[in-house]
Amino acid sequence: MRPPREEPTLGRDELLELFSARLMQSYEETYSLFRILRLLACAPDPMQQIRLVCTNVQQVLPFGWVAAVFRSDVNVVPQLRGKVVLTGEAAQQNELEMALRRACASLRGNEWTKVLIPGGHELADLSGGEVVCDPITFDDQVVGLLVAGSKRTENGEIASPEMQFLDAVAEFIGTFHENAARFVEQRAMSIGTIEALTAAIDAKDPYTCGHSERVALLARQIALAMGLDEAEADRIRTAGIVHDVGKIGVPESVLCKPGKLTDQEFAAIKLHPEIGHRILRGVVLLEHTLPGVLHHHERFDGKGYPHRLSGEAIPLQARIIGIADTFDAMSSSRSYRPALPREKVMAEIVRCSGSQFDPKVVQAFLKVDLAEYDQILSRQTAQASRAAA
Repeated sequence: MRPPREEPTLGRDELLELFSARLMQSYEETYSLFRILRLLACAPDPMQQIRLVCTNVQQVLPFGWVAAVFRSDVNVVPQLRGKVVLTGEAAQQNELEMALRRACASLRGNEWTKVLIPGGHELADLSGGEVVCDPITFDDQVVGLLVAGSKRTENGEIASPEMQFLDAVAEFIGTFHENAARFVEQRAMSIGTIEALTAAIDAKDPYTCGHSERVALLARQIALAMGLDEAEADRIRTAGIVHDVGKIGVPESVLCKPGKLTDQEFAAIKLHPEIGHRILRGVVLLEHTLPGVLHHHERFDGKGYPHRLSGEAIPLQARIIGIADTFDAMSSSRSYRPALPREKVMAEIVRCSGSQFDPKVVQAFLKVDLAEYDQILSRQTAQASRAAA
């Protein structure tokens, strides 16, 4: 604890000036709290939201740096788990980040806001002055820590209003984390339901068992090979999982027919993208999958279905899923033919570059390591063989 300091005696004019300055600071802090609330409500990505919050805190309070650090516990949302967001300029930044992680991990229970002083804590030692820490909580458990240091004033001491401001911001982040956790739970439930549905569809035909899972894996890998970020790759993976959900509306006799389809039967198969689109368009958490579901059978040359789109008019996730879908169809055994050799499959993908497939997506696909795909295909093929025995 720091020793109490004696407050100087001020004259009337000085008191008025001090009161005016503190009133203006209070207004700025209040306005900033509302701005932070809006940021937490509208920014698209949790890490981006937290970074914007820390930046805004640093702009309104005289701190050289502001940080938010989150634990690696399972009750922390995946996007923030184990992450450190540090804004501003801090000496020995790498050492400070490691110290922030240790401080966060050492918290026990919902502790009060603390002021750390040099000689009493490594964070204050690294910062070269007082540091204020406030726990971020969720379900009465500490999930992270909001920290600010290197105060830009003559004495560098933390004032009570600054502690109160940071406490309010930590509360906001805790509420934001709770909302994010609920969203993750809802999304997981929706995805789980859809995965169960697609598994049921795949199970209608033992030859296509696991098809949606494999397409989803390949689609994600292609997206990453194209330089898309993890979040977008995960969205494309989800679209891959549900791309064939419309087959629930196709008669099983058509799906499992061992011979060549009649024109009428093929017309029934061609309806599945639109059926899938109708099924999913009412599921808010899966709206981002709709372009892939509806258009994964379009062709780059415009000869596909259902809308005969061509080139880049076809949504990117559909162009990616289209290659993943075709590759898996050729690589796995079907009721009407055995799996094709890998060399023949790859040659066919390359041959159809520019006609059926987007050449840029083909180039990305050729970079994909297929080892994980092969492991999954081998396991699922063995499972299907045992089930059929």
